[in-house]
Amino acid sequence: MKHRAAVAVGIALAVCAALAFLVLKLFPIIGAGSEAAAWPQGEGPVSARLSAGDVEGYLSSEYVGNAAGEDVFLACGTGGRLDRIYQDGRTENVPTGVDADLTRVFKSDGALIVAGASGTILYSGDGESFEKCEVPLNSDILGLARFNGVYYACAADGSVIASKDGRAWEQGKRPVKRPIISIAANDAYLMAVTAEGDVIVSQDGEEWNVQNFNEYYKGYYDEYVFVNLVNLGPTFFVLAYVAADPGVPAIMFTDSGGEIWQFKALSEIDDKDPAEYFPLRINYIGVFESQLMAVCDGGRLLTVTECSVCNTISQVSGADLYAMALSDENLLTVGRGFEYAVLKNRDLRQDEIGAAQALEDFQAGAVIIDVRTEEEYNELRIKGSIHIPVDEIEDRLPVEIPDLQTELIFYCEKGVRSQTALEKAQELGYMNVYNLGGIGDWPYETEF
Repeated sequence: MKHRAAVAVGIALAVCAALAFLVLKLFPIIGAGSEAAAWPQGEGPVSARLSAGDVEGYLSSEYVGNAAGEDVFLACGTGGRLDRIYQDGRTENVPTGVDADLTRVFKSDGALIVAGASGTILYSGDGESFEKCEVPLNSDILGLARFNGVYYACAADGSVIASKDGRAWEQGKRPVKRPIISIAANDAYLMAVTAEGDVIVSQDGEEWNVQNFNEYYKGYYDEYVFVNLVNLGPTFFVLAYVAADPGVPAIMFTDSGGEIWQFKALSEIDDKDPAEYFPLRINYIGVFESQLMAVCDGGRLLTVTECSVCNTISQVSGADLYAMALSDENLLTVGRGFEYAVLKNRDLRQDEIGAAQALEDFQAGAVIIDVRTEEEYNELRIKGSIHIPVDEIEDRLPVEIPDLQTELIFYCEKGVRSQTALEKAQELGYMNVYNLGGIGDWPYETEF
């Protein structure tokens, strides 16, 4: 199944049970939040639990490049630890000269920046050696971003600092009085959030609009605790959980700088009610081939698709997962106790598609391909499908469907040949490919 980057997941059952899709409009105002909440042990974002001494391990990771044909990642964590992690699983410690907890590693425009507790910011231009930067505050740095050629860092005292080169940092405004737990940017907006639900947005990096999501929708919508903010392309994702029921996660997204927020429900995970996997805390997300990968507590990785009943969850570690990083081929998960795992992206991708979703996608322009023999195709076929036998995929598919972005849905008699066709299409470079299974799985119109 698939998940496009502009789709987010909400599992707030009180609302999503009644609404399959909800659009919320957030009108920005100028303001500042109250003081930070005091979180019970084990609750709140990872940054809040860090200050309470409830977290030890890797807190952030980043893909830094490919060396000699091998993917290389960087992961930072508590006690000043910074490690290179290679795709074969070996690690290499990177000296930092600090013992402060390191909360965020960030790569942009060839520079590597690592931030952490007590105003710690480290800079590297070569990825080998790091220098400690002069920073105009002593508060914990909880997030890093780059917007319009300028680096930004958000802090636990509610302030945002900026740097043009990543080395020399200047004090900016303090848009809120609560810890800003994360900051991210796309081409149009710089956005930050607090755990208490403040959405902080700037279009120039200097003036900020602040709106508290929970206060604005009080009485209409569940109150949420925000856990993280992640930018994927033009889309901002906020990871959260229901304040009254911390085991129920949610993912909300916006393409409009926070003016409009959207949620989509998960109906099933591995063919089960999602509640069977609760409590579930989603800490970070990424996207591979249009599907959302989400690292969670309990060492679980959730693959979210556009079909609400076709999502999957995998056990990839024995520890809570706090962050992840992706290359074109590999995915690194990191978390509590400095646990990590390097996985193949494709192994976590959900390739199956249900008949209802396939019909919807077909009506929206997807191509359904019958890969059986000519005799089988002539006997009975899905109405509107085209015929390319499985052993002709390599030769005919690039000619008949040259656009590699076209969504392709394969089927056969029982789903075996269609899986082979899917894998061949992937080798040819097609990104959005799915296996419907056998023709007997299709309850809609057929022809002969």
